Formats: sequence, C-alpha cells, structure tokens
Amino acid sequence: MYKTTLVAVTATLLALASLPVQAGLNASFSDGAGMQGATAVAAGTVTFDAALSVGGGEFNLTAQDAGALFFLPEMSSIGGQSFSALCSLGTCSASSDNPGLSVILPQPVDFAAGASVSVVLAFRGDVVGVHAVDYSLVAFDGGLSQQYDANGRFNVTVSPVPEPAAYALLLGGLAAVAARVRRRAV
Repeated sequence: MYKTTLVAVTATLLALASLPVQAGLNASFSDGAGMQGATAVAAGTVTFDAALSVGGGEFNLTAQDAGALFFLPEMSSIGGQSFSALCSLGTCSASSDNPGLSVILPQPVDFAAGASVSVVLAFRGDVVGVHAVDYSLVAFDGGLSQQYDANGRFNVTVSPVPEPAAYALLLGGLAAVAARVRRRAV
C-alpha cells in the first residue's frame, strides 16, 4: 500500500513540475552559526503575497560544500511541523547535505494575503568556515493547477571549538587583572 501511495505522489509531483509559475511567494532566511560538531540554526519566513489555498509543495536545500554541513530533519520545522512529521505526508530525500521534502497535503491549507510561515533549519557543521546553502521552495495551489516558487541562498558559519589552552590563557589573564585591581585597592 505504501509503495503504491509513494508512486502516486511521485507521479503527481512530476506532473506539477510543468505547471505555470506565478508570483506571490517570498522567502527569506537569516544566516546560521554554530560551533564545529554542534547544531547551527538558520531561521526564515515564507510570506504569501496573495491569498492562496496550498495543496502541496516542495522544499529543497543544496549545500555548496558537500560534506561540510549535515541537515538535521528532526530539529527542523516548517510552520511548527517537524520535517520528520511532514515526511510522513509525502516523500523526503535521504541525502543529509542535499535534502528535499515533497508533500501533497490531504486537504488544502488556506493562507490569507500577507500571511507568513516560520521555517527553522538545523544543521550540524563538521568543517570550519562559511558554507552557502541554496534553497528552493515551491507551493502548489489547492486545485494543483498553478505553482508559486521562491529561491535564494543563506550562509551557515561553523566556528572552531576553542582548545583547552585558550581557556587556560583567558583564565590566567583574568586572574592577573583581578590581582592588579586588588593590589591597587589595598
């Protein structure tokens, strides 16, 4: 049953790719930052310029430095719904550095003009540096007759984890300043 449903969803999404693209969907993301090996979060907002009844959509991410960032779907969400929960409604790609999400909703969701949806994208950064991530968002109307899209790029900065010697040097400097201040006060 699940295989039949997956084939039907995939065929529907392929047919939707040929729909005319309409203006009316905007997305913006703030750059993310985190320590090496830890979680970095990029937050964003998707805004609907016109009233729209959304029947499905696709969201794709492409990390420009393959292997430098790993997408964390269990810590990411769209409109308060985790990527993991949304994957149960449609199909998700398995690649952690180029993830994708395709969903045909069981019932269309209505958005008023000017409405916005928050998006939280979590990554684990293993390579120190600034890494560009391209995004592509496509929303299909409730009748699945038109598509609206937004594309862009944001950066995720991964900082090195300070070595213990750096902390020791910092504490030694603070101790020296405290001793000097105390000596002046006496």
